[in-house]
Amino acid sequence: MSFRRLLAVTRKEFRHITRDVRILFLVTVAPAFLLLTLSYVFSFDVDRIDVAVRDLDRTWLSRAFLTSLTADGDVVVVAYVQRDEEIEPLFTRGVADVVLVIPRGFADAVSGGRTAPV
Repeated sequence: MSFRRLLAVTRKEFRHITRDVRILFLVTVAPAFLLLTLSYVFSFDVDRIDVAVRDLDRTWLSRAFLTSLTADGDVVVVAYVQRDEEIEPLFTRGVADVVLVIPRGFADAVSGGRTAPV
């Protein structure tokens, strides 16, 4: 296809698009709307995570771990759980997004250079 033919087809399509309001809308507004919508949907910024804590270790190291976890403000401790029965109502009432359980022996594992399950 020659350049002149390509230019003629391009002009014809441009005229066709500008004459029909629906197509003009689809070509101009719809992509901008989709761009804004999808950029909002797929933004992976974490604003706030409400965490309930079940600290079975109760050592200075587990408290230091919690302090470092909540230091930036994205993770917020909303409740401290003493018994396992207290966990389920936190989810059903929408108080907490997640429960963090720090097991017994957490400080010993970290001090010994081992991985501590949380």
